[in-house]
Amino acid sequence: MSTTDDLTLNDYLTELEQRVQEIDHRTWRRPPAWKPSDSDPLIVGEIIALDFEEERSKPPTRVVCVRRPDGEERTIWVNTAMLRRGLTRLERDRGALRLGDLFAVHYRGERQGRNGGKPYKEIVCDAIYFAR
Repeated sequence: MSTTDDLTLNDYLTELEQRVQEIDHRTWRRPPAWKPSDSDPLIVGEIIALDFEEERSKPPTRVVCVRRPDGEERTIWVNTAMLRRGLTRLERDRGALRLGDLFAVHYRGERQGRNGGKPYKEIVCDAIYFAR
């Protein structure tokens, strides 16, 4: 990596740190939830918050908030078995998610369960870590 690339990454990390410090954590609210659907099957964005929701569920539900390239912010609730397994596998292979990482979730549609089982939503997640 050249010196110019190092400066660019350092500038980016400094900017990210400043943005995190500017958040008023007492008044900050999670963005609206992303609802996977055929009309909005893919969400890709920079991670702006990582959290657990303990009031609505037991065990706690993982929450990933992202900012899309167009500036829209959305909350991804990691509340299905498929998404939880995908995120666990992803972090096992690549390390824990961090603020500033690029995160993607793809909804592939509803699938029929095995042997006539209950239909389920097929959701796949991936991340590109660039803020390390």
